[in-house]
Amino acid sequence: IRDSSKKRNWIWNTLALINIVLISVLQLGYGALAGHGYNRWRPFAWMASLILLGGFVFSGYRTGEFSGDANPKPSVMQQTQGVAIKSNHSAKPSESDWVKEYPAFRPLAYSADAFLPLVNLHQESYWTPKDSWVKSFYLPFHILAGWVVTTLAAVSVTGLVRHEKE
Repeated sequence: IRDSSKKRNWIWNTLALINIVLISVLQLGYGALAGHGYNRWRPFAWMASLILLGGFVFSGYRTGEFSGDANPKPSVMQQTQGVAIKSNHSAKPSESDWVKEYPAFRPLAYSADAFLPLVNLHQESYWTPKDSWVKSFYLPFHILAGWVVTTLAAVSVTGLVRHEKE
């Protein structure tokens, strides 16, 4: 009986510690993003900063006829006005294979398109990052941060998150 009660206490103590750490991290994040309700416009500064940071990360360098650090998505290239692209995708299409309506890659617009939920600037649907670390790590962080910060900005503007003065 003693072993099971020790084990139960250890589990409850561990869960309490995880709860304390989680609440502390959430309060710290809320304080940094919205100032605990005192600064309702702070999420918009975070939004602008993260979109600019994303524009810098996605800008990369000039590579051939594609500017920026992105490749066109092959599925979109095949659908554009019946232009036939080889199915092996290993050959890089030349600019003459492109349709003139295909949107040019704009790093800042791509960053805003990936960051802002429910906004379609026709960049993320046509382009994909080249570097694997950007595609695997930064882009998911960028999208998740967009959902969190944009939601907090919308909630703070509507007045649901505010500090009540007494």
